[in-house]
Amino acid sequence: MSDVTKILDKKVGSLTLLDGALIGASKLGSEALLAKVPFIGNGTMKSGLMKVGSAVAVSMLTQNKKAFQIISTGVLIDGMEDLVLSAKRKFGGKMLNGGSEQERYVSAF
Repeated sequence: MSDVTKILDKKVGSLTLLDGALIGASKLGSEALLAKVPFIGNGTMKSGLMKVGSAVAVSMLTQNKKAFQIISTGVLIDGMEDLVLSAKRKFGGKMLNGGSEQERYVSAF
């Protein structure tokens, strides 16, 4: 087993680092592709709901086949990111603790 294989087979929770890399690639690819579809878009409540819904549907319909699970997890992460960004814009950039994002980072130091 090569050193790279040993590294990529390391687990974080139930996923390997290779799974994480593939999920990240799926997220980037799905985001780029779906942002070009006019009725889906990117970074909106509508796009988030459509992506989350499609990720759930793919996961259910493919009965836990690993390749589809990796793809649907990437789409799920992209959809959740859209929902969070949309909610952040709706609430004026306020974080859950009541401060702005910049205030949170400054107070961390």
